[in-house]
Amino acid sequence: MSQRSGRRIFVRLCAAASATVLVAVLPACGGGGSSSSPVAQQQAAPASGTEAAAPAPAPAQETAPQNPAAAQGAPAASKPAAGAKKAAGADSAAGTNNTAGTKKAAGATKAAAGTKAAGAGAAAASGPLIAGTTGSDNAALAQQLAARADAYQVPAKKTASDSRVLIGNIGTYSGVGGILNQGTQATLRVWSAWVNEHGGLNGHQVQVESYDDQGDPATAVSFAKQLDSKGALAFLWNYSLFTSQTLLPAIENLKIPWVGGDDFDPKMYTTPYMFPNNTLVRYQDAVAAAYATSIGKTVAAAWWCIEAYVCQRAQESDDAHGGLASGGSKVVMNVSVSLTQPSYLSQCSTAKSKGVQFILAHLDGASFIRAKRDCNQIGYNPMICNVSGAITPQLLTTDLTKGPDSVCFGTSSFPWWASETPMQKAFHDAIAQFAPGTPSTYGSSGVWAAGEILRFSSKFLSAKPTRDELLKGLYSVKDETFGGLTYPMTYTPNPSEQNPRPYFNCGYVAVVSKDGHWDFSPGKKFFCAPRVSDFRKV
Repeated sequence: MSQRSGRRIFVRLCAAASATVLVAVLPACGGGGSSSSPVAQQQAAPASGTEAAAPAPAPAQETAPQNPAAAQGAPAASKPAAGAKKAAGADSAAGTNNTAGTKKAAGATKAAAGTKAAGAGAAAASGPLIAGTTGSDNAALAQQLAARADAYQVPAKKTASDSRVLIGNIGTYSGVGGILNQGTQATLRVWSAWVNEHGGLNGHQVQVESYDDQGDPATAVSFAKQLDSKGALAFLWNYSLFTSQTLLPAIENLKIPWVGGDDFDPKMYTTPYMFPNNTLVRYQDAVAAAYATSIGKTVAAAWWCIEAYVCQRAQESDDAHGGLASGGSKVVMNVSVSLTQPSYLSQCSTAKSKGVQFILAHLDGASFIRAKRDCNQIGYNPMICNVSGAITPQLLTTDLTKGPDSVCFGTSSFPWWASETPMQKAFHDAIAQFAPGTPSTYGSSGVWAAGEILRFSSKFLSAKPTRDELLKGLYSVKDETFGGLTYPMTYTPNPSEQNPRPYFNCGYVAVVSKDGHWDFSPGKKFFCAPRVSDFRKV
């Protein structure tokens, strides 16, 4: 196996019917010891506050994770997933399709027990989506989405007791990727415990295995093949910023559903086995540009990291393909930078000389802070923005990021600080129950959203679950927001570059408040950007 450090790190996240959560970090060559990775060490302890939690065995004594095929216990008959509901609505020019017009969603499944009864507000929570308009005048669309989110039923508390299914996760949890992924593995643990207390996957208990690929594409592919050999039903929220060019085709060849994820690579929308939960990077950047335009910052620069292919891909969309211009920006500077360079003084000086007011910088949180510091050092204070995948808790630790015109981030799914809908509140309650203190970030909210997509789509799983049964459930998703955890999602079969999956082109913008907390941009405006006619330019 090709690995950078010669060590394999995997975290076993197992939540049984008693809500026991076991986590172990193993070295590659057997024997005892724990990973030297700070992220892995953080996840090595069992979640505090877990009900009826058994102590985690010492790593030296832990055995390899159980193959789901060997799980004991008599499985129960297949039954509808609690909380499943009829998918209503339509594709629209503003929301979920590439063409104008609306149509009734087909293939809706019969509502299962636990679905909220239709009543007051039902009309607002269903029907065709209102068309959005370029810019920030989209309050009616935002209100309609909020009504849908409020109508969604949180699954009832019911212990999963059927046979166990294996869910895999592969991500970069050490090095730069580890910094960006703070809270992700802990939330995988939280979600597995919570979902097993709320009916599991159509009654089946969930076991999650999470592997650290250390940013190495060959290692990521090797782990995917291992999980395939163990019978993994699906992948949940893989983080592939540094590995997408090899991991996406590998998982497509293995024919394993990949639910949620960082979605930096637009191929997520053109590959049959990928089921994204996030807004495309182009539209996160475009709504950030629209916000900058709304406060008078129209002269822009594009900075992009050299470490990842998707950074280069994003700057092409931002500049050459007009992503920032679609939000009202005039790009006068386009430059590559490194996530590891100690100073951005040179780039700050150039941007200042060109009159740049707004920098779309594809950097991580630590680089953001250095960029703000270096620009401030020469008396220059541009607003620096990015996608929400760059969010780290460290951004709240400095005065340099405070204020609505300091930094901004286009949101990709539900805002990680928000607790406005029942499913968003359930996220924060589950964190408090199973792992208090877990950072609330893009990664943690992304895992939660992807987990609910997986649970919602498990309604066709039988006593012996198969990937085809899960795919059937995923393809039943029509114009669904999963209780406000995502923007409207529709999973069409057989997508391609010429006919991509429907995607959303609107979103909120996150800023750091003056008192150092995450918040919506002033007025909580909902921004939309024009669609592209050629998906290759996304």
